[in-house]
Amino acid sequence: MKNEMKSDRLFANVSEDTRLNQSFQAAFEKVEQAKREWESVIDALPDLVCLIDDQGHLIRANRTVETWHLGQVVNVKGYRLHELLHPHCVDPGCYLDPFLKQALKQASQLTQQEAFDPILKRHILVSICPVNGRVHSVTRTVAVIMQDITERKKAEQEQEKLIQELVAFAHTVAHDLRDPIGLIIGFAELEQRHGVASHDELRQSFQVIARVGRKMNNIIDELLLLAGVCQTEVEIKPLDMAGIVAEAQHRLVDMIHEYQATIILPDTWPEAWGYAPWVEEVWMNYLSNALKYGGRPPCIELGATVQADRMVRFWVRDNGPGLTPEEQNRVFTPFTRLGQARTTGHGLGLSIVRRIVEKLGGQVGVESDAALRPGSVFYFALPDRYTPLRE
Repeated sequence: MKNEMKSDRLFANVSEDTRLNQSFQAAFEKVEQAKREWESVIDALPDLVCLIDDQGHLIRANRTVETWHLGQVVNVKGYRLHELLHPHCVDPGCYLDPFLKQALKQASQLTQQEAFDPILKRHILVSICPVNGRVHSVTRTVAVIMQDITERKKAEQEQEKLIQELVAFAHTVAHDLRDPIGLIIGFAELEQRHGVASHDELRQSFQVIARVGRKMNNIIDELLLLAGVCQTEVEIKPLDMAGIVAEAQHRLVDMIHEYQATIILPDTWPEAWGYAPWVEEVWMNYLSNALKYGGRPPCIELGATVQADRMVRFWVRDNGPGLTPEEQNRVFTPFTRLGQARTTGHGLGLSIVRRIVEKLGGQVGVESDAALRPGSVFYFALPDRYTPLRE
């Protein structure tokens, strides 16, 4: 009887131990499953996440270390972080080291730092936060999270640039509209004070009012064009450059006749891709400037050069006095002028030209050297094949 009782107790103890082992095993498997799920979430992050011990060595890194092309995750243990990021950097004074040392000393609060990594060519936000408890037998560890913020910094720079351009834009438009509006107000006030003018005086006043009215209308047209360039999606096609130039000349026929200008055209034009209405506005701007600021009478030559980089450079050469190096540096700057002595027109044109051509995937520029030959060459380059619009 006693033997049976001992056997029952032994069986009960074994059963209890088995149950406890099974419970422990089940709990362990749950913990391991949770750990695997958590690690899979960490591995899926686009940010680089590392665990670092109190000596500054890597314990573990997530899979992003591979997508960042910094090596394989299984081989990172024991590296210092800057050694992983910069395999050929032997200088312990890399921008991360002082930051890591300070963070490891504190190891009690989240610290962050933005930096530009000159080797990775990335703007990076480094966040370091303490990890409570022991990790792989290490008494104190920190998690380092490195977020690639290059695109964000680029967007911030573009936003700042846009704000500056909008401020300059507002000043330019206000200045360009003030003069013609002032003339119209002046004629109206003069008529109020002195009564009915003679027929010839009225005719002259109306001619001035009509001229400044056309100028204001041109400003409005260019504002609408600028808005269209910024917002409109257009279809890029091969350009009939001969037809586009002919249309621009037709629109400027009165101005060409007024200045008694000579325009020299090439026999043929190489093929380029773009959006014809926008390219016509570029020719309009370059030709009208050449007529206004060229020699007297203006002699204007148009041409095109196929470049080795699969771009076609279209150009307008005038016979004017040319531009100083300072003017050449500023001429395409958004919404700036060459100065009242040099420019009597409004200051939107060349800024819009730059916007148009850059959105079409090209570049603009000017060449002028009065010591070698008079005049200036304004050019714009367009791709010789289909190129998607730039943002």
